[in-house]
Amino acid sequence: MSTFKKLHRFTSLPILMDILERSSITLISPAHWTDRNDSQPVLQYERSLNKKENNKRLFALCFTHKNETIHHWENYASQMGGCCISFSYENLEKKLNTIKGIAHGPIKYVSIPNLKSSITSKKEIPFIKRLPYAVEGEYRVVWTGATTASALEIPIDIAWIRRITFSQKMPRSIFESVKKSLIQSYPILKGRIYYSTVYHNQQWIESLEQKINS
Repeated sequence: MSTFKKLHRFTSLPILMDILERSSITLISPAHWTDRNDSQPVLQYERSLNKKENNKRLFALCFTHKNETIHHWENYASQMGGCCISFSYENLEKKLNTIKGIAHGPIKYVSIPNLKSSITSKKEIPFIKRLPYAVEGEYRVVWTGATTASALEIPIDIAWIRRITFSQKMPRSIFESVKKSLIQSYPILKGRIYYSTVYHNQQWIESLEQKINS
């Protein structure tokens, strides 16, 4: 039985369009990650693999199993075209389990004083992150293998996308245009495209105003 129902990928409209057009998700090198505390040890782990086999590479893709937070939006989908793609965990898990070289699972968040005692194998390195990032609830997909390619493409079915949520930084009129266009191109997305309320939730505001005026 699946541990999670959905995995969420906070990203941008261009990445969303790429996923939809090519029906695939892309694992890339950790060299592109912003957090050097995360990327440098993982890249060092990749280099250690090359001591045993030439052209050994490590590619990864990060999701979250938690619901949206300000942290997710501001750090991973902060622009006007920011969006969150929610995938069926069950379907992704089945696909990932068929691919040789893939390891996947939730990140383990560790404090610096407990770091050395928390690691039992160097294979855990790609799945360990500093405790201040625990709010992310990250779920990571990691592939290792010999290749000269710069990324790994994993075919998916668009039907596995359960929901697409756009940032409120995108003006509502533009959201409606984007929504209409996406549904025209991909009818299966009808009823699955939403506008985030994390920055402005009218129900929240009205409930507090009622308390103020009561």
